[in-house]
Amino acid sequence: MRHTVRARSAPGGGVQRSCSESWNGLTSSPAPSAKPSPSTGGYVCGSRRVVDALRHAASTYLLSLGLPPPAVGACLASFAVDAREGAGRRHRLAERVHFLREGLRAAGVDIAGSEAHIVVVPTGSLDRTARISRGLARSGLLVCPLLPPAVPIGGARLRLSVTAAHTEDDLVLATRLITAAVHEDA
Repeated sequence: MRHTVRARSAPGGGVQRSCSESWNGLTSSPAPSAKPSPSTGGYVCGSRRVVDALRHAASTYLLSLGLPPPAVGACLASFAVDAREGAGRRHRLAERVHFLREGLRAAGVDIAGSEAHIVVVPTGSLDRTARISRGLARSGLLVCPLLPPAVPIGGARLRLSVTAAHTEDDLVLATRLITAAVHEDA
């Protein structure tokens, strides 16, 4: 959820617009700001009852401090950009990620059912994933490996982040390099 605050629905509400969380009959919509915006922290929207319940039941997970002014400014500026350009960027992002996913699928690369703008390629072992990631970096493609403990042992994968700024040429090149790396290190 933390990656989709702006990517999934108009006007950029992400999954928070389409789903919420319930606990003992209380409904809330959590939203981090560090992932989708150049900022830190996050927030929970809910009724007074929800906020009070969280303060008491999750107090060890809550920290309330003033945010650094530059982080607040960056977050506010990102909302302004989203208001101006969000619909177009979301549409381009959906097209770009679809293009990459279909290209990888057609090339026989497992994408583990990825449907969001973060595409994962299961690679298995830590060593294999590190080799593939390093090889792609040498080829000029930054691909972040997801390694234990972030994933289970034997469940390492590549994490591909698609943006609206990627061109089809970028994605064709990425597909070619990823396909070659994954198949050569099988």
